[in-house]
Amino acid sequence: MAEVQFENATKIFPNGVAAVRDFTLAVQTGEIVTLVGPSGCGKTTTLRLIAGLEDLTSGTIRLQGKVANQIPPRDRNVAMVFQKHSTYPHLSVRGNLAFPLRLRKSAGWWKRFIFSGKGQNSETGDEIGEKDTSEKVMATAKLLNLVDVLDQFPHQLSGGQQQRAALGRAMVRDPAIFLLDEPLSHLDAHLRAEVRGQLHLLHRRLNATIIYVTHDQHEAMTFGDRLVVMDKGTIQQVGPPTHVYNWPRNRFVAGFLGWPPMSFLDGQLVRKNCRFWFVAKDWQFPLIGMLKSAADDFSETRVTLGIRPEHVKISATGPDDATLAMETAVVEPLGSENLLTLERGKCRVTARVCGRIPFEMGAKVKVEVDMRQVCFFDETGEALDWRGPAG
Repeated sequence: MAEVQFENATKIFPNGVAAVRDFTLAVQTGEIVTLVGPSGCGKTTTLRLIAGLEDLTSGTIRLQGKVANQIPPRDRNVAMVFQKHSTYPHLSVRGNLAFPLRLRKSAGWWKRFIFSGKGQNSETGDEIGEKDTSEKVMATAKLLNLVDVLDQFPHQLSGGQQQRAALGRAMVRDPAIFLLDEPLSHLDAHLRAEVRGQLHLLHRRLNATIIYVTHDQHEAMTFGDRLVVMDKGTIQQVGPPTHVYNWPRNRFVAGFLGWPPMSFLDGQLVRKNCRFWFVAKDWQFPLIGMLKSAADDFSETRVTLGIRPEHVKISATGPDDATLAMETAVVEPLGSENLLTLERGKCRVTARVCGRIPFEMGAKVKVEVDMRQVCFFDETGEALDWRGPAG
């Protein structure tokens, strides 16, 4: 059992900054939970609270079913991999991997010496311990594809190899819980994808409990069973990544997840000609599907419409009341797709379209929005038609 439970956890620093506020979350054994949010939202502080590197101001943290508030960091059976490559430069990869095991063995010998009154037995414990250490190091190196560089030093390794060595030093201890604090942020895009894939494979083999911090939205969406979106020390939404993406609880979550970000238009839900419409300055579209029930409750009120780029289509045909003439203000070719910034008066939206179709800036296009996929938010920023938590 490697569960992590937060119960109204709060951390307020001496200068009055509330890094984490009323944080309640349960991480199950073998689960990957990804914490995502802007810089300063409390992600790293949350990991440090689990590791025991910071003390709670109030609330409770339970590790493996036990209250951990007063448990020293060394006794929590967690391993933390930091943002920067935390390897010992004077030790080879082999030495780095072996270091936690030898440190544990050294601590164990001192405990035996103090409590039993006996010194080190050179004929038994050390020889067997060193053999076990070597086997453990080799097994970890194979798992991380580090066998060929075991005798090299950190400065001789690539960025990906250095980060894998840091990860291996955490793994070799067989911790119950892994805490990964933006471990891939200093790697280039190719290496990030490579190491992220290896982390997936490692989790499948080890079935470890992992709490992963990132500000990279791609990592947040692809790495994790559940996503925890944070802002200003509080949890904004928890759920499977696709559910949080498709059904954001509030405008902050909707705007933070996704690239390019969601476009927002302020307007009003109105009823006319026996139909419900979203009406903004220079823009109006009829509502369909599930949104009609929301319109019944919020008719004639101010709302914000949120549209993701993939739900905007360039349409040569279509009913006049479901399309809108717009102008292409910016064209960003990305190879397989183009990102278009479209304008009509003060309304501006981003569209993601096929890269094979050429577009020119200033061109007039006919725009269709998939109104089954859009989001609506009230004046407080809360979603009107939120589908509730999904796990």
